[in-house]
Amino acid sequence: MSQNHGIVIRGDGSLILFGLHNHYQLDLPPRLMSKLAPEEYRYTVHQINKLLANDIFRNFLCFLTGCFPCLCTAGLTLLPSILLNKVTKKKIRRVLEKENIRIYNGLDMNWSLVSQKFGSSVEYCLQIEFISKPVSIGPD
Repeated sequence: MSQNHGIVIRGDGSLILFGLHNHYQLDLPPRLMSKLAPEEYRYTVHQINKLLANDIFRNFLCFLTGCFPCLCTAGLTLLPSILLNKVTKKKIRRVLEKENIRIYNGLDMNWSLVSQKFGSSVEYCLQIEFISKPVSIGPD
């Protein structure tokens, strides 16, 4: 997505597990200043951060527990951590869908969780796309 059509919000957390950050910044991006109330932005990001605070720590503990016997089980002990990460991503997408229906679709915006490649790693970022309304040209 080009810079003119959307905004990508990268995580700023100290823990990244399977590309998913444990925190996103609550500061409103400058490009959204005149389009969105800061309270609405903070509310949405706070909901995501709250969900991540609960799930990422549990996923991290499961990951650490799975690392110890990993060599003996050919990596199968990491499977629960990977599955928990998928569940967390699904929960984030559900929160974003509800928020899109609640407010953002009416403001011609759409939030989504997307994977972006940064350097040699892949991270999950929040993306805000601006929906353009179809222009109807015709007689009145």
